[in-house]
Amino acid sequence: MEPTANLVVEATWFEDFVSTSVTTSSTSPHASACHDGNRASSDNRDDSFSASAQKTAAHPSATRITIARTQRSGRSASPVKAPSGLRFTAHKEIQYKGALPATFEMRDLSAADTSLIRLLGRISTGQGILPRCLGEEIGLLGDELSPVQPWMLAGENDDPLLTRDPLALLYELYDAYGIRERSVRCDELEEAELAWSTHVHSPMLHLALKGRHTLQAETVSQASICRPLLPRDLSGRVVGDKMAGFCILFANLEAEEPAVWHHIRGLVGKERDEQLRTINQSTSTSLVLQPLAVAIATKATSGSELEAKVQLQSCMFAWLARMRRFLHLLGLNKRDQDAIMAKLSFPAIIVNGSSWHLYLFRDTPTAVAMYKVVRLGDTNSLLGIYQLLASLRVLATWAKGPFWTWFKQYILAY
Repeated sequence: MEPTANLVVEATWFEDFVSTSVTTSSTSPHASACHDGNRASSDNRDDSFSASAQKTAAHPSATRITIARTQRSGRSASPVKAPSGLRFTAHKEIQYKGALPATFEMRDLSAADTSLIRLLGRISTGQGILPRCLGEEIGLLGDELSPVQPWMLAGENDDPLLTRDPLALLYELYDAYGIRERSVRCDELEEAELAWSTHVHSPMLHLALKGRHTLQAETVSQASICRPLLPRDLSGRVVGDKMAGFCILFANLEAEEPAVWHHIRGLVGKERDEQLRTINQSTSTSLVLQPLAVAIATKATSGSELEAKVQLQSCMFAWLARMRRFLHLLGLNKRDQDAIMAKLSFPAIIVNGSSWHLYLFRDTPTAVAMYKVVRLGDTNSLLGIYQLLASLRVLATWAKGPFWTWFKQYILAY
């Protein structure tokens, strides 16, 4: 029996976005997590990038996964064939909540979470995503069915990367055009996942992160999750023992933040369990000392979205368990751990062919909630690629801001 969502709620995106600063709480780890009660106001903007308000009937069962505390033998269960009724821990379920924002859920998010969602929501409307100096060129190269509109051109308050050197922007347009051509070709030829990853997904990530020296995208599809963190179903079978396709990692820390780098080395070296001597949930070389910021599960157009979802769940829940182990080693009890893990929601991405969607994971005292947040963009059109570039750069800013502050303060206790 395939796992199904226990609740699906589609909500409209908003035009009237509140500009809030992306900050995190600097309170003691022993303090309770603060929650932001902001609610977003809705608008009925009607354009090609707007999302329509929908409500889908709730499904009866939830997807659940367990993290094994002891090593158990057994073959890995196919994510697609994984049964429902899986558990994350002995007393914690995974609940797929459907789409955000839903008002009753937005209340429980932190200020950093709310700000991230609103920024990405604004980008999803197409507002201010295109370099103003290249509007005409993009219009000539773009899709006639989705012409460039004046409100799509960047203003003074939009991403500063869109107002930088015109020559650099022209080179970026050239790269974006090449990605679009390869994406359309992969779609037409129904290429396998490897072709998509090599010719489309990897170049897209590298283009978005270009110039960000402390963040880089790594291919981790062959990396295995640490055995003590392997997710299992109720019968003890492993459900998803591999990492997601790509990860955005903190790289070059030895040069950029040497003190933090040496602190991470010391923390990993103190781990008594050899299988867990890593800062992440895998001992693959690129993951041992480079903290994970965003996990990305990728599939070809013909691939199963359900399989990608379960793969991402396995990857993220193993990572959450790893973070809680660090907090446990710091001597924090479960109540303090719950408070720290509730300070942020953790973004992850599912890519299905040309289409990219953002999900948020929240580790609460009673459940791990997974939300589908917003469509980040697509690689089959220039407008979709520029929307995706803007979205990925917002996530990069979040990673270097709220996430990095939280990680150093609570996980590294630095």
